Amino acid sequence: MNTRRKITIALLWTIIIIILGTLGYHFLEGWSLFDSFYMTMITITTTGYGEIHAMSVKGRLISIVLMLFGISIFIYVISILPELFWEELFHKGVEGKVKKMRNHTIICGFGKLAQELVCKLDKKKLVVIDESPIQVERARELGINAIMGDATQEETLRRAGVERAKAVIATLDSDAKNFVVTMIAKSLNPSVFVIATARTQKPTSSFWKASRADAFISPYVEAADKVSHLLKKPSTVQFIEVLSSKEEEIMIESIEVRSSKLTGKSLGELNIRRQFGINIVLIQRGEHFIIPDANYRFQIGDKVFALGRHEQLESFEKLLTEV
Repeated sequence: MNTRRKITIALLWTIIIIILGTLGYHFLEGWSLFDSFYMTMITITTTGYGEIHAMSVKGRLISIVLMLFGISIFIYVISILPELFWEELFHKGVEGKVKKMRNHTIICGFGKLAQELVCKLDKKKLVVIDESPIQVERARELGINAIMGDATQEETLRRAGVERAKAVIATLDSDAKNFVVTMIAKSLNPSVFVIATARTQKPTSSFWKASRADAFISPYVEAADKVSHLLKKPSTVQFIEVLSSKEEEIMIESIEVRSSKLTGKSLGELNIRRQFGINIVLIQRGEHFIIPDANYRFQIGDKVFALGRHEQLESFEKLLTEV
């Protein structure tokens, strides 16, 4: 349980005991409410000024109960104060680290999807936002900077450094909340790359078209599609699994053409397959996707999807981006 919540509960119990003690003295001893309140306070704090009026056995029983509760609550609060101190110190440390972060990724909501996601990302470049103290603590145990708060609030996203972030991933428990996160993140940082989780509404729905998200995760739709492909074409799914696996050397990457030296040159002229040992599987030009042949000629701004090993793709990227 969060330390602040523990103190809140202790304070609530204290208020309840004060009210019950005051009413007990008032009705059983016939004292005024003020005298009853005063007697309750000096009893619960064990001040020891003595009885302000002659007291019956019932009144003394109330005093005994109040003293026991008063001492118990006092010891309880004293025991959790060091915990509160260290928690506050750690919280400030996390906030201080976040203020120094640049080009990081903010994950809003630390549910099961987010917990799987962080295993595949650089934890040092992540900031998690969650309203649950349990989830915040779980993220911190994994070495992730985590902030407790409502991700749909502008102030919380600012605390997470959204103005300096590279990406925001909205994985909250409702489409409405993810929609709000998307809109606020984009308003605070128009260049941030926002990925929204579509849980009930399809990514193609008018609901999401009105959002400013750059990409969507639709766990249920994607799972259904994968099962369908497994039944129809299992080898295709296996191929995709190989590409997405960190354990395999083969990968596919998207590289943007920025070198003017390549403008107007064809794939056949560059002989990329022989030179780099990679395969170009797709090229995006604007909103159009092209399956290239040997006569395809590069233009600046083309996005080239290439298949190969890491070191081969690195060499190829230098060719496309060299100015």
